[in-house]
Amino acid sequence: MTMRTTKTVPGVPPATAAVLFILLLTALSVLSCTDDTEGVAEARIRTGMTPKAFRTLYPEAELSSYCEYRRKETLGGLSGERTFAFREKKLAWHVFNAYEEEISRENFHRFRDAAESLIDEYRLLHGEPDRKTRGITGFTDPSKSPHEGYEVLSAEWQMPDETSAIRFSFIGDRGKYAFLVTVEGKRP
Repeated sequence: MTMRTTKTVPGVPPATAAVLFILLLTALSVLSCTDDTEGVAEARIRTGMTPKAFRTLYPEAELSSYCEYRRKETLGGLSGERTFAFREKKLAWHVFNAYEEEISRENFHRFRDAAESLIDEYRLLHGEPDRKTRGITGFTDPSKSPHEGYEVLSAEWQMPDETSAIRFSFIGDRGKYAFLVTVEGKRP
């Protein structure tokens, strides 16, 4: 009778290590399922990609009357819509907008936290932003102190094949207000 030994990771219970190993194998198999020779890079949206690669990622995206694709999605916990435009058979730009007209301190913080989280995610992918702006990061209640809106925060990355930006704005126009988080990518 042979005895099987299992190697363990110090400080990590065997059940947790097994779950982490299964998650790693699953992630690797998902990332390797592209039909493109460009590999893992095709597993995310980026400008310059072909319509075929785009449709592989987003088969449910609907073509609008303006020859742009649109789809509902959630980024950073915010529901919104992303629009994609192709020029010369390459993705020229994409933009995600999450918009909220219910003005409250809680929604302001929710949108600000989501924008900061998205900036952190992009920082992990692309490094420090080339430009970062921190505007007024606190909530100014327009019912108590009317204003014309303000920029809360933004970050922008300049890369050889894409310029990416994330912005959170408190929009104000003639007494109408909204919160807007935008995530965009465009070809330089």
